[in-house]
Amino acid sequence: MSDAGAIPVAPLREATWLRRQVAKLRPRAWMGRVPGPVFQKEVWSINKRLSTSWLRLAYGATLLGIVALTFITIYFEAQGSRYTPYGYRSSTAATLQQYQSVAPVITVTIAWTQFVLLALVACALGAPAISDERRGGTLGTLLSTPVTAWQIILGKLLSRMLELTILMLLSAPLLLAIRAFGGVPGWYILAVYALTFMTALVGTQLAIFLSIKSKRSGGAFMTAVTVQGALLVGIPLLVFVVLMMATGLMGAAGGPPAWVQWIFVPSSPGVMLFLSTEVMAPDAPFTNWGSRTWIPCVFSLLGLWFLLFMISSLRLRSVMMSDAGGGRVSKPVKAPKPVVAPKGSAATPAAPLTTQDAAESPQSKTKRRASRVREGLSRVVGDPAVLWRERELRLMKMGPWTRGIAATILVLGVLALYWIAMMHQAVAITVAMVGVFGILLNAAGVNASSIAGEREGRTLDVLLTSPLSSADLVRQKFLGGFLRLWPLWAIVVVHLLAFNFSYPIALVLRQIDLFIPATWQVNWGRDLNWTGAYSSIWTIPMFVAALAPPVAMLCASGVFFSTLTRKTTRASVFNLLLALALWVAAPAFLGITMSITGEIDPLIVGVLWPNPFVLSSAPLVELIQDRGSVTSMLDYDFGMPESSGLSLFQMWFVLIIVGALYLGAAAAFLRLAAARLRKNAGA
Repeated sequence: MSDAGAIPVAPLREATWLRRQVAKLRPRAWMGRVPGPVFQKEVWSINKRLSTSWLRLAYGATLLGIVALTFITIYFEAQGSRYTPYGYRSSTAATLQQYQSVAPVITVTIAWTQFVLLALVACALGAPAISDERRGGTLGTLLSTPVTAWQIILGKLLSRMLELTILMLLSAPLLLAIRAFGGVPGWYILAVYALTFMTALVGTQLAIFLSIKSKRSGGAFMTAVTVQGALLVGIPLLVFVVLMMATGLMGAAGGPPAWVQWIFVPSSPGVMLFLSTEVMAPDAPFTNWGSRTWIPCVFSLLGLWFLLFMISSLRLRSVMMSDAGGGRVSKPVKAPKPVVAPKGSAATPAAPLTTQDAAESPQSKTKRRASRVREGLSRVVGDPAVLWRERELRLMKMGPWTRGIAATILVLGVLALYWIAMMHQAVAITVAMVGVFGILLNAAGVNASSIAGEREGRTLDVLLTSPLSSADLVRQKFLGGFLRLWPLWAIVVVHLLAFNFSYPIALVLRQIDLFIPATWQVNWGRDLNWTGAYSSIWTIPMFVAALAPPVAMLCASGVFFSTLTRKTTRASVFNLLLALALWVAAPAFLGITMSITGEIDPLIVGVLWPNPFVLSSAPLVELIQDRGSVTSMLDYDFGMPESSGLSLFQMWFVLIIVGALYLGAAAAFLRLAAARLRKNAGA
């Protein structure tokens, strides 16, 4: 066949750079990339787990329990409003009016319960996202696929957000049904869902970011909860306190000024508080603060999520390249210095440095990954081996430079707060209570990975075949985790010691005023003769006696929960939920009952007195105000709920009784953990 009549075809031109970039933005190019194959695999995997069904059931049962408790309380209150020969009855109009007045209380309670629980569940779902892939050895498999790092992060994130959306929609029928009674505007429901969703999005992304280089998901979960609390609550609250003290408006009449609301725009819990106050108490000083700030808060959380997403993608890409051999090359081992021969003797030529010598040289030794024990430390033969190993683990994995920078920022921040607030007693109590929260939060997770972590690392069978009994193993795990919290205890104790010697510290800090313009000092309303607060040395032992037993119980319960599950994240969640149920949910339910019935519940002593926040704050409030003499300490009056005041001996008696109850609970948890471990070993 001849090509004489063929139509000439022009040669194909290579697409320009601009055309290639525009082609990436076409919808056809994104159809297979978003949400991507990782999303499909993760959705199938999450819905296949039995724990997902239990999670949905427990979440729905919790919401139904809150509504049932509130409505039962309303029913009995309504029955006592009018007495008839046939019993207590009330009119229909009065009952509907009571329902309308109590609808905001129920709605706010459900909203806060959903907000807190989903924030914790978000961190729990995101923590094992990458760490499980690394531990299972499947992260390297993704290198042979065309899936990029940002697609992996996005697929992991969207699959978990789908599960969180399902949980969030479980409360929609309840909120809409309660809204039918009136008293709750529709925009409040929309604002609550938007804030809850964005907070869960930030928590999930933060947990995924921390799980990239974490070997255990339990550590990533607790770190994510801590960092999320610091970002959304700690930093805005600290800025608020500093600005209020710097402007002299702390404790001023008339409430905080209007500009305070914009400090809490990045804080979803703060905006939720504004919304709740606006619905339940429209005449409060925070009127209209929630309706003004919830939309800017949503956009600020969206920006924070995008920043975390970009950092997570870059970090995962770096880890994947390092695992594939594209990471940084380690520095070559330096040859040892030649030995200088003494005078008069012939110098021996240095032997060539072989590969075996380089591997065994002191310069090439690194930290042992199996136990993460610091190099150069040893133990005496016969010491408790598990306790020695647990005690050498770090509470937070940070390098020396990171630890130094964090310690410097902490010291300078506390000193700046002392100087601005003139070492006021409110600062002593506030910082100490923040320390209480930090100690309890870390105690809830420090031992949750004790047994479950051994299962994840496949080292539990080795421990069970050792001469150690189950009781000894559990006891040493408990003591190791309890002693690992000493840095947090040291920070709080040093802070309380500073207020016992506030006068010399105030003299040093007051010299800063010499370098500050006088106009600033006048605007701040500072006293040039301030000498700081006064406190008593009894603060420290009473504070430790109030807080140490609850911490011991949380460490013991963490060991017990770690014997029930194979995942460190689940053990941490169970232990944290136990603490929330005892010290947050129980007082909240008690407060709801008292606010509806208007009566003082007789259980208030049994619920609030053992609460570590109440028990540790009572000595601080009384003892931080006045130093006094040794004999004047006997006249102290410690304020506790539903008491006319306790003397020093009565307060010590309460601390001893409550401490004994907590230690008894800790012993019971350890016994149960040992029995569970023996049962697993026998199986």
